[in-house]
Amino acid sequence: MTWTTMDDLDAFLAVADDYLSARPDRHTMLLSAIASHRSADHRYAAECAPLYGWWREASGERRLAGAFVWTPPHLIAISPMPGEATSRLAPVIAAQRRATTGLVGPGPAVHEIVGAWFRHTGSRAYVRRNTRLYRLGRLTWPKPPVPGRSRPATAGDRGLLLEWCEAFARETGERLADGAALVDERLAYGGWTLWESADGPVSLAGITRATSRMARITPV
Repeated sequence: MTWTTMDDLDAFLAVADDYLSARPDRHTMLLSAIASHRSADHRYAAECAPLYGWWREASGERRLAGAFVWTPPHLIAISPMPGEATSRLAPVIAAQRRATTGLVGPGPAVHEIVGAWFRHTGSRAYVRRNTRLYRLGRLTWPKPPVPGRSRPATAGDRGLLLEWCEAFARETGERLADGAALVDERLAYGGWTLWESADGPVSLAGITRATSRMARITPV
């Protein structure tokens, strides 16, 4: 029972794709990160090269019981996993000696890794916040209607998008490792929408790349 890690996305997906795609709700953060890694407009320096890992409960077992996707220096996205996998993941992460802003995943696994990280490194980590993922049902227009209209953001909106994303991060306590890269990536595939009133843009909404019939709307 051990972690298998690699920097080869194709090799990772050959083993983990079915596992991740079977529950896109549980694995949404991992799938979104993978979709970004597969895009042609992404290039990574050596110290920022993505790292992938999977966990099997026993040697020779084909079924996976956990996985992670890490894009340094961004968050490490983890799946649900058993207790032994969480305790063994901390030294795997520490051995990489790469920068990270933390990890994101299901509450029980995150709490286990936080404890394992302290036991292994002596450094304290803590849970910053708890969030929920909601499935979008039926769209309902507000009554009375909101003045204005929506439109896709363009390269001409780049400065405004970056300004608003940075402001969003400050107000919500997020750690935005590279706002410019986030803005540019989503501009490349039409992942930003602006709402305009008569005086100009007043709001934005972003959406991740669609993968496994799933996309997340964030930020708004």
